[in-house]
Order: sequence, then structure tokens, then C-alpha cells
Amino acid sequence: MTTADEVLAFEGARLNQGGDETWAWYPLSRGTAWCMAFQSMALSSCGIPTRYAWVSACFDDYRAQGRNSYNVRTALPGDLVAFEWGSTPGGYDHVAMIIGLTESGAWTRNGNVNGSRVKDLWFPFDGGGMAEIARPPYAIAPTPSPSTTKDKTMFHFKNVDGRDEYIALTEGGQVVGCWSGTPKGPIGPWVELRGGISGSNLLAEQAADGRLVVQLAAYGELWGSWQSVPGGGPWCDWFKVNDMRKFFENS
Repeated sequence: MTTADEVLAFEGARLNQGGDETWAWYPLSRGTAWCMAFQSMALSSCGIPTRYAWVSACFDDYRAQGRNSYNVRTALPGDLVAFEWGSTPGGYDHVAMIIGLTESGAWTRNGNVNGSRVKDLWFPFDGGGMAEIARPPYAIAPTPSPSTTKDKTMFHFKNVDGRDEYIALTEGGQVVGCWSGTPKGPIGPWVELRGGISGSNLLAEQAADGRLVVQLAAYGELWGSWQSVPGGGPWCDWFKVNDMRKFFENS
């Protein structure tokens, strides 16, 4: 079964690309708006057959299935988000895929933006145009929870906006976190911060600019990841710490 991580990874491998692959896949005439066709290609290629070129048609279908919500603040990674900017009479203007939420907005993965490219963009909840979300039929993964038998240390931080954040390791070695949506607000469920690796001996700390940083031992080496912006995601791809040291030494 297809997971949201698989679809986001498919799209992430195409960052900064133009529309040629999407136009050929659908197919569409070169130069046709391709934001929805890009999402269709990603979902279909990962195992969820989808074929829409018009955003509103896709959301009409998900709405009929009861797979939509108008509360964008409840979005999960992998959700489609429709934008209403008033430039498409009778329909939505754009679609993207949610990567992750911050306190005041959402990171999204988009086709056909910033010079007709695939880009990750952040939009605010207020004034950004995000109007509706829809959840494709992904595989339902069990909610991760911290280990009770190894690496028992749990890290607690205050994000730059005052929200609490906790980071720990699961029994399977995945790095997970949970946080409050508002300062002193209720804590949400545990979620994996960045998939693709498992390990042990977790270390988490807060950098001078406020971003949270994690490191762990995996595959015989030290690996790391950090928040893309202080207090928010998405977390960057895992990197080998020694490779990053060499990069900075040679730059």
C-alpha cells in the first residue's frame, strides 16, 4: 500500500524540474497549467491511480468520498491542499501537497510555480489562499511511540515561538516528536520527524538560531537532520555528519 512518504519522496526527487515529464505523462499540450497533473502523476506512479488536470474536479471527487476538510490546520503530510486566489472563475486556482505544518502556516510541495518549476513553498494559514484539504487513500500506518526498552532519554525543547516539543526514539529506532500547536496548548500525537533511517543513541539539541537538531548512530556512522526553519519543518534529509563536516571544511 502507498504511503504519504513515498509520494512526497517521488515529488521531492523532481524539485526544480519543469513540466516536461508531467506534460508527457498526462499527456497535456506543452505550456498547459500542470499543478494538478503533477500531483496526479506522483500519486499514480506510487500506486494511487489519479488522473486530474483540473483542481476542482479532483476535490469534487474527494469531497464526495468524505475525504476532505476545510480546516487546513488539521492537515497531515501527504494531504492535497487547494488554493483559492480568485483568478479561476468557478474553480480553485492551484493545488499542492502538504509537507508539514508550522505554527502559522504550511510547507507545501508544488508543481508549476516560480517559473513553472517544482518547488517547496511555505504559505500562511491567514491570507495564503489555502481553502480545502483532501486525503488520498494512503496506507494507514501505526502511530509511532517512543521505546520503553532502549534509548529511554526523551528531549524537551521550547520552540522559538514558545511551543513545547518532545523528541524521542521508537523501539524500531525511528526519531519521533510531538509538540503543542500553541504555547502552553495541548500536546499532539507522536509522529516520525523524518523517515528513511533508523538507529540508536539519539542526541537532540537546539542550534543558536533556534532550529532543533537531531543526531543518531545508524549503519555504522553518525547521521543528522534539522528543522528547515526555527520552530518548523519540514526536517531536512538525513545526512552523514562526517560528509557535512568535509563540505564545510572545503567550502
